[in-house]
Amino acid sequence: MANLNKVMLIGRLTRDPEPITVGGSTSGAKFGFAVNNRKQVNGEWKDVPVWIDCEIWNRGESKQADRVINTLRKGQQVYLEGHLKLDEWEDKNGGGKRNALRVVVETFQYLEAKQEGEARPLAPRQPSMARTNNNNGAGRSNGASYMTAGTSTHRPLAVEVIRAGAKTTSRSDFVRGPIVVKQRHQVPHGKNGNLKLVLTEDVQYLGKQGDLVEVRPGYGRNYLLPRGLATIPTAHNLQLLERFKIRVRQAREARMADLKALAEQINKMAGVTVEAHANDEGHLYGSVGPAEISKALRGKNLPVDEDMVRMDSHIKETGLYAVKLNLGFDIETEVKVGVLKAQDKK
Repeated sequence: MANLNKVMLIGRLTRDPEPITVGGSTSGAKFGFAVNNRKQVNGEWKDVPVWIDCEIWNRGESKQADRVINTLRKGQQVYLEGHLKLDEWEDKNGGGKRNALRVVVETFQYLEAKQEGEARPLAPRQPSMARTNNNNGAGRSNGASYMTAGTSTHRPLAVEVIRAGAKTTSRSDFVRGPIVVKQRHQVPHGKNGNLKLVLTEDVQYLGKQGDLVEVRPGYGRNYLLPRGLATIPTAHNLQLLERFKIRVRQAREARMADLKALAEQINKMAGVTVEAHANDEGHLYGSVGPAEISKALRGKNLPVDEDMVRMDSHIKETGLYAVKLNLGFDIETEVKVGVLKAQDKK
């Protein structure tokens, strides 16, 4: 059976990185991370947060832990790659053996502006200095004047332009001299003021991973970007997304192999039984639904989630039923479920 221990996450830090000290020097860092799982509840898709403990280490010449400590902060969105690690220890208070599943980060990419020294600062607005066309040279220095064009904060791209060494004889002369442009990436706009974003995940009714879409500003800024479902279509982000898609495809192929093997196991088994309280006529006092069938399958070491069980309605009478399962990636199978009156099971 295929085996793959690879983690790829896009989410936000839930707490500032903390240094891990070994031998009196900082060797690593640990931080909290959160991503959203989309789950269908009563026919509606909802975001369910998943909280993850992460750690990263300085290895050789790569000082990634130091970079994390110096540049990442709580709430910042990043892309992580790594693998899972299970830590086990004895509880000091006599609680027995404890364990925790963590992500060991191997590499990370910024999806927002970096913090502190590595940040790309927004160019400050500079006051404009008026030209002085005065024959006595007042307001000029060595026959040259300087003009700074400040940037309005309402423009979509923050730009600071400094034109130096221009003469003051005419307005056209101000185009001469060296030009220094500082800019930071902003979300590009399409028609009617909508935002242009590239999807990092499939979004229902909107598009597939990698699609360039135009959305309302509120929907993009308040939903898609904070949840890591989309990113700004810069050259760096598009390159990162291509690498991400390749790794996702590899992970999907491994996952499909596992699900096909699971479907074969289910096809070969006789079925599962579920106990339920019922009257003498076989009518259940409650009902049997996806949750009960998933629990019965997991009891036989078959990892079938509740949302993989497809039922038009819950079972309300004892008997033998054929229940359809959709394991994902269009891999479907069927399991026989025997619903028994609780005291009848032997």
